[in-house]
Amino acid sequence: MIASERLEEQVHFLSDVDRTHDQLFEASKTKDSYLLRCIASNPSCPTELLSVLSRNISPYVRYASAMNPSLPSEDLDNLSKENNVDIRSVAIKNPSLSYKALIESIKSDDEDVRFKAYQNPRLPIKEMKKALKASDYTAMRAIASNTHAPKFLLAKLANSICPRVRLQVAKNNCTPPEVLFYLANSKLTNISQSVILNPNSPTEALELIAKNGRNVVREFLSGVLELPESVLSILIKDRKHIIRMKTVENIGVTSRMLLSGAKDPNELVRKVTARKENISDECAEILSVDRSSLVKTNLAKNPNVSMRIAINMLADSTKNIKYALAHNPNCSPQILLELSKDVAYRTLVCQHVNCPDAILDAFINGDDKILRQLAQKHALTKCFIPSNYEHLAG
Repeated sequence: MIASERLEEQVHFLSDVDRTHDQLFEASKTKDSYLLRCIASNPSCPTELLSVLSRNISPYVRYASAMNPSLPSEDLDNLSKENNVDIRSVAIKNPSLSYKALIESIKSDDEDVRFKAYQNPRLPIKEMKKALKASDYTAMRAIASNTHAPKFLLAKLANSICPRVRLQVAKNNCTPPEVLFYLANSKLTNISQSVILNPNSPTEALELIAKNGRNVVREFLSGVLELPESVLSILIKDRKHIIRMKTVENIGVTSRMLLSGAKDPNELVRKVTARKENISDECAEILSVDRSSLVKTNLAKNPNVSMRIAINMLADSTKNIKYALAHNPNCSPQILLELSKDVAYRTLVCQHVNCPDAILDAFINGDDKILRQLAQKHALTKCFIPSNYEHLAG
């Protein structure tokens, strides 16, 4: 355990960008490849040391060196020809790779090497244009995922006949909003879902998917957090009840929108609405007289329902509703007093956090042994002195 904590401290120390060159040089004398990886991945690592680490016997240390943009170009060029696929891939994608090595990589017979090369942020635009002109789909997929690809090329790639290319454009966080809006019309599920998840997607694109997207896409959209209100307003009136239900569950749904859920023809949608934390009194009023006991039971359990509505629900003859009220953590003493008149609910009332002292006192002095024990235990937790123990208070 101590050794583990010590290693964690060393890792934190060596990964800190504020480390001096002397400290990193001194630390590099270790033979521990894990610590050498931390040094090699540190942006503050001096180029001389990085150059040495890039030739380390451990592939993990060489991999960390290949990822560091501070590594000199000649060392990166060597790593770009490594037999180890992982090291070669990160070296080729490193923006510090020399122009010569980058051009050699895009002409490679190895498809994976070419793909990584076209993802390099320093790739010249003229090379990107050549790939599009030659309809090189491997290169086109890589360019579509390149966050430094110019916007006009991403717009062209969005019109590609290859769905894998269009998918990469939809995933690219630098794709312009107008291009994402165009891709929102796609009939392919994975492209539509990628547009939904892209932080650049405009509200209009999400609204379009909410109206015209396939069932599976609309269902996926309804579960996404931080959706604009305009999109949620469309989804909460969807033709599929499962989508309406998932929309009601979404944390972004406002209490005003929940009114639609309270009036929904599907019982499951109303049930989920009854459980919402931000339920309004108007919404709760509608659900409190619902024809479904399942809906009313869930409403009775909701701690955010006003006690005025909860008291009105006491008149319901359904036992499950009264049980639910007794379990509600915000149940008022007035309701508990009413429930305590029925033997069926006394155990729950006795254990409730809001149980009035008068009820506890009555149970302690009563004939029911179980209730007496429960009431005594509850009285101790509340620091309440029942009337038949008053002589102990002094």
